[in-house]
Amino acid sequence: MSGQITEPEQKVEVALPTPLVKKIADMIHISPVDARFADYVANILREAIASRESSHFDRVDDAESEEIRARLKKIGYL
Repeated sequence: MSGQITEPEQKVEVALPTPLVKKIADMIHISPVDARFADYVANILREAIASRESSHFDRVDDAESEEIRARLKKIGYL
């Protein structure tokens, strides 16, 4: 350890569709009100971002952007 004191990580709330939250909770057997649930979701997002950053695809083109929007709309997020 370097002996440096770090600031606690700030957090914000993110609204997720209820069916998605239920699916995640059923998969990991943790209630959405349990702090471990938010930690799990945050870790999944960190992994997704790290994977994306390490890939050779740095930008989303218009076609991929439309596909993402359509998928989000289909699951009720948009």
